[in-house]
Amino acid sequence: MSNSKKLIVIDGNSLIYRAFYAIPLLRTSTGTVTNAAYGFANMLLKILKDEHPNFIIVTFDKGRTTFRTEQYSEYKANRKPVPDDLKHQFQLVKDILAAMNIKIFELDNYEADDLIGTIVKNINQDDVSKLIITGDRDILQLISQDTKVLTTLKGITQLEMYDKDKVFEKFGVYPDQFVDFRAMIGDVSDNIPGVPGIGAKTAAKLLQKYQTLDNILDNLHELPKKQREKLEQNRDQLLLSKQLTKIKCDLPIDIDLKNCCYRDPNHAQLFDIFKKLEFSSLIKSLDLNNKASIQEDAITTTDTNQRFNKSSVNEVADMIELEILLKNSQQVSLVLDGSKNHLLAAVIGIANNDEYKSFYISLEDVEQKSMDILKKICQNKKIITHNAKDVIWSLRNYDIKLNNLGFDTMIAAYLLNPNNPNLEVNDIAYRYLNLEIKDCYKKEMLLYQSSAILQLEEVFKNKLIEQHQEKLFYEVELPLVSILAEMEITGMAVNTDVLRTMSK
Repeated sequence: MSNSKKLIVIDGNSLIYRAFYAIPLLRTSTGTVTNAAYGFANMLLKILKDEHPNFIIVTFDKGRTTFRTEQYSEYKANRKPVPDDLKHQFQLVKDILAAMNIKIFELDNYEADDLIGTIVKNINQDDVSKLIITGDRDILQLISQDTKVLTTLKGITQLEMYDKDKVFEKFGVYPDQFVDFRAMIGDVSDNIPGVPGIGAKTAAKLLQKYQTLDNILDNLHELPKKQREKLEQNRDQLLLSKQLTKIKCDLPIDIDLKNCCYRDPNHAQLFDIFKKLEFSSLIKSLDLNNKASIQEDAITTTDTNQRFNKSSVNEVADMIELEILLKNSQQVSLVLDGSKNHLLAAVIGIANNDEYKSFYISLEDVEQKSMDILKKICQNKKIITHNAKDVIWSLRNYDIKLNNLGFDTMIAAYLLNPNNPNLEVNDIAYRYLNLEIKDCYKKEMLLYQSSAILQLEEVFKNKLIEQHQEKLFYEVELPLVSILAEMEITGMAVNTDVLRTMSK
């Protein structure tokens, strides 16, 4: 019978460490480090998408003390302690797995490898194939006719599949010889001693000729003198190394595949976790807001929905309203649509008595009246915007100078959390305001963004004070925006003849 169903068993510790060192430190707005949890979640989601398992299990080590450390106190002794920024992330990952309804196995005194070995060796159903995912090469000893291994190569996206033939191609031995192979060459990362002077090529050649370590030891008299002496002198160390390398496959755990089915996650629970960890890209990619039955409005929020209003200056009444509000407002938000050389629209946001109104000004036809309104606002009002450098660039192409830059929400978001690379206004509004600006008609989205920028400025002003960043923001970063924009607009002269010579 063909293997019509698939079981995936994941080495949780291995993937968490891989993610931690592959991804730069990420922090939430409250300071929680999340890079390992984020990387693990991404790897897991990719695996699920690519492999389509019927069953899935994740295993974890439970403490550093195991039966191997009792056999050999120096086992893994050269490993550094778990970094402080990683310790708490193991629980974050387990919370994510619980929300995804994925079964976890861990057992005192044993490693994740032993749990994996016990699981794959004790599931012997003809219709179930098994795939182990890890970064630990010792697992290759578990490969069989119905079991393959997917190992991490680089970062969190490059993986390599191993079957029986791939192991031989890579190491010169087959999976059932891998324990003997590793026993001879040792393992620096696990501090398994092996036999000094016996390398991978020598070990592979010996196993190709004699098949097993026992046969090699029974035929030492046939070996060259140096090899024989090395093996004889280190026999006890060699046999200990074999014990340490061999994965136990008989742990006292209850394995019932019915309890390990891959099924839909608890969307509401997963949404809450990703929202707390500020994994906005994962929320979007999984469409968790809809699946968790979050309110399906263009803006989703707990208490500020009614604070959004939108208007258009195309009608006379709106023009009058805009002029009245501008008279009573010292500052406005500004969002531009289009390229630096071709603006399509400008959106003006105004806060008035805790109410936010946005006005859409079409610039597609370059109507003088619309440009005059925009120019007047940029000359006379304090402007709050997002990514002010690009805004200054765009306005300059229409001979409009922004005289009073009051706040840049992108720069403020970066100062408050420089480890978070996502500085898009929609993501920042979601992170700090619990406002979800969905992909909708471009005009609507710009109107919502202008209101969100005003609210973000209120939040960020207080947060900059709390983090003692207000002087850096107002005296260094904000003035520098205009200077950098001027430098880019002015450009620099180059000697094209010299450049051509250099190119050649």
